[in-house]
Amino acid sequence: MPDSLRTHIESALAQSYPMLFLWVSCTGKYPADKEFLGPVELSPWQGFPLYYFPVRTSSRAPILGLLLKHPEYGMLISIECHFWAKNLKTPHVAARIEFIR
Repeated sequence: MPDSLRTHIESALAQSYPMLFLWVSCTGKYPADKEFLGPVELSPWQGFPLYYFPVRTSSRAPILGLLLKHPEYGMLISIECHFWAKNLKTPHVAARIEFIR
């Protein structure tokens, strides 16, 4: 788990924030992508509230916004987002995204 997500979860615990989340982190897939990506922010939360699961066809699917604050111009950047939870033994890839700005 990335240090930034660990810090976010510890901060949420300190504020008595409900911890029923499937946490998500997003970063560049390769070292060059991490350099060109810049800061990343997920919105409205740093993961999915567990009340969305299991996902039902009769309800709306959960969604997160990915805000890229300062990506490098003219570069192909590959992003990977991972799920994090206590019962997941290894990080699960939630999404892979590639784009050129």
